Amino acid sequence: DDCGSDGSGGLFVVRPEKEWNSTADYAIEAINSTISASGLSAAGLGGVIDGVAGVRLERSAFIMQNARSSSGGCISTDGDLNLDGNSELKCSNVAAVEAGGALRVRGILSIQPGSLAELKNCSARRGGGISVNSLIVDGQLVVEEVTSNQAGGAADVQGAFLVGTAGDVIV
Repeated sequence: DDCGSDGSGGLFVVRPEKEWNSTADYAIEAINSTISASGLSAAGLGGVIDGVAGVRLERSAFIMQNARSSSGGCISTDGDLNLDGNSELKCSNVAAVEAGGALRVRGILSIQPGSLAELKNCSARRGGGISVNSLIVDGQLVVEEVTSNQAGGAADVQGAFLVGTAGDVIV
């Protein structure tokens, strides 16, 4: 509780040592894991996590609350954010000044079958809940009490927004 950074990543900043240019590589991979965080802040990107080269959860849970940053109140990544194999990502009471109240993803946010992304009480100038290049929902996306004062109350999607046959978006 109550960690912070004058830079990015209130809890973690993860930057690969090698040059990152592959969507198969992730700065953070959590398998059969649980991360719970509260009361975090960053002056830069990612109130909880700045995973520069992507984040992947498999059969894992990230539960984050009461976080804030300039962009990506919970997580910021220049890569993809993948929720695989019955994973849960829950962000509540989070804010970002600029983009992605909960999540700022420069690549693809992919919520696979059996996985859940739940965003509650989030806000940002653009993308109250999510600021993302592309969004694929084959699992479940739940968005409640999320606001933006410029663009995309729930999400600011720059590219494709796809909901698969097994996908649910609940607002």
